[in-house]
Amino acid sequence: MSRIELSDDEFAMLNWLREFNSFAAVEDETVRSLLGKSLLVLENSAAVISQAGIKWLDSHPIFW
Repeated sequence: MSRIELSDDEFAMLNWLREFNSFAAVEDETVRSLLGKSLLVLENSAAVISQAGIKWLDSHPIFW
């Protein structure tokens, strides 16, 4: 996978969607950006994390 750079907002959104197994509205600019990077996919008119998104997060661990 080529190196994908994310903004803080994109990273937070992607992590939140995985953490809570949730979905997001496509109207959100951050969500549209993540869809364009193939880190989210559309499912029943909502954006959910893709396998590529999970793989990206797994390769970028969060240190609190």
